[in-house]
Amino acid sequence: MRVILQLCELYLTNSLDYERTPRYFLTIEAKDGGSPPLSTTTVVTINVVDENDNSPYFIGQDVTVVGNFSESSTSETPEIGVYSFEVYENSPVGTQIGRVTARDPDLGENGRLSFSICESMQPPGEVMTVEISSRSSSTTGVGRRFEVGESRGEINLLFSPDREVASLYEFMVCVVDHGEPPRSAVTKVQVTIRDTNDCQPQFERSNYEFYVQVNRNGNVVSTDQLGSSGNVSRTEDAEILLGHLALRDMDAYPNSGPFKCKLTGFVGSSSVGSWDTSTPLFIVKTVSASLDAFSGESDVAPTPADMTFFQNLDANQTGFCSLYAASTLPLGSKNLVVRAHDSGMTALHSSVTITVHISRQSNLPPEIVSSNTTLVIFRDTSSSTAPSLKRRFDLDNSISATKAQKAQDSPLMKVTVRDRTAYDHLFFELLPNPFAAHFIIDQYDGSIYVKSSTSGPMESGVSATIEKDPSLEWLEPSLPQLPVLAQLNSGDYKLRVRVANGSLSSNGTLHLKVITVTEEMVEAACVLHVADISPNELFLSNLNEVILQELADGLFKQSTPKERAQAKDNIFLISVQSGSSMMRMQKRSVGGGSDMLIAAYAQREKRFIESSQLVQRIHALQANLSKSVGHQLHAYNSLCAQKVMPYFN
Repeated sequence: MRVILQLCELYLTNSLDYERTPRYFLTIEAKDGGSPPLSTTTVVTINVVDENDNSPYFIGQDVTVVGNFSESSTSETPEIGVYSFEVYENSPVGTQIGRVTARDPDLGENGRLSFSICESMQPPGEVMTVEISSRSSSTTGVGRRFEVGESRGEINLLFSPDREVASLYEFMVCVVDHGEPPRSAVTKVQVTIRDTNDCQPQFERSNYEFYVQVNRNGNVVSTDQLGSSGNVSRTEDAEILLGHLALRDMDAYPNSGPFKCKLTGFVGSSSVGSWDTSTPLFIVKTVSASLDAFSGESDVAPTPADMTFFQNLDANQTGFCSLYAASTLPLGSKNLVVRAHDSGMTALHSSVTITVHISRQSNLPPEIVSSNTTLVIFRDTSSSTAPSLKRRFDLDNSISATKAQKAQDSPLMKVTVRDRTAYDHLFFELLPNPFAAHFIIDQYDGSIYVKSSTSGPMESGVSATIEKDPSLEWLEPSLPQLPVLAQLNSGDYKLRVRVANGSLSSNGTLHLKVITVTEEMVEAACVLHVADISPNELFLSNLNEVILQELADGLFKQSTPKERAQAKDNIFLISVQSGSSMMRMQKRSVGGGSDMLIAAYAQREKRFIESSQLVQRIHALQANLSKSVGHQLHAYNSLCAQKVMPYFN
């Protein structure tokens, strides 16, 4: 008997998918070739082995955004979902703010998921609100602020958030399975910080003072808000506007404005005469919480300080408390307390003290004392790598760097006033003219400053005697970033000012002379010694102007008529001081007097005359110069050649 064995082979006719059919049961029949044929059957079980062929995916996202968050460059841009959560500020550490959920069709280790903040795959980001404090807005690692549960995807706080510092945080969360090789997915998480009423309203100042003038009958005739207009701002109820108190609240609506202002009481004050408390002398009103309310026909326009105080805030975060007075007031001073409440469910408040000074109306206008100020600015070009800055100087355009001022906000000059009426409170303003746009004046003390914001170099009244240097045009875009003094050109500035004491005013003109000095100018300068006269006497007798004019006429004789008319603008008096200290250093035979550090600019050659050459040319003019001035003059350049500058500060 012979047994015939025959193999039966089983082939796949299509691909298998474990996630669809993890197991197959097949019935296989075998037949012989006899007649009649005989057969038998058997059952075959096929178990499909799972592979990590599916990536995990997030579910339950709010929105879908498109963005390529992969470091590898692919032709297709993946779709990234976004989870949005909210949490109240000041929530304690450990607060769960939400959960991200993901699924993976694979089973076993291929389907076991782990969540994490994927800082290594995508740098975390924070959308920061504008910070009022001085703290830096640079983002720290988001892993220090949030944590994601590895197995369940819950998101917890690692810090107590503050909406006033940051109102929105954004970061990426990754999910990865444990297959080989592992597969992953990424989603974006946005955490919005909800506001709580944790900020009190803030007044712009810690205290306020207002000045009121009344006539002999006690009727108000002028206030701080009048300036020199002479018209009292009255309401329909004959109340007098004293001023607006700017308010802000860093909380968001509805925990900020609209505000409620009220007069809560009086504090001890000294006064002249007696106060009648039966009739309210002062009231406080709340003004619309928008700067738009002050446009057009408003009583008071917002000041630059108000605009800065309200910067980057919404209208409902700003407001004003307006102080009004009765039309008739007694003489003296009164201290008031004003309280402002926000609109939060549990309202917060803050208070401020206001002092109102009531004095008799002035009967004499203030008198402005005429003054002349000279400002010397040193522009240091030595650090520049541009040859045009090292070796050339264009008076009106070469601004590379200016040494930092000891006090950035130091005033250039101050208006001096003789006020012949006691108890007057003075108000200062700059009258419009071509020079006023470059300066600002303190309304209350008369200090004059260079305006901090400008879009280009400030033009003065000096004649345009020096042509622009095209090689320096590249500096112009950087001018707004330079110190404000570096943007002020040489020349004479005539500033028209007005001083008012409430009802009467006076106008006057102040003269500011700006001298711009560079290293090249100092190297080319020489010392002109004027014998037997002090620096004060030199200026009081106006001999400095005589000397400069004589030098201009003598040094630039060959110039054209137009150039000769402008020649004095090319003689620069850098510094003047007593010659005694310098004489001891150099042991010169010339007697005591004044030393003038002088430089001359040759317009045709577009350069400064060298020191030694300048001395020689002045020596040729020495006899005529001494005769015109009435004092012996002597020029020398030893200090300039050694680059010793005891005359320049």
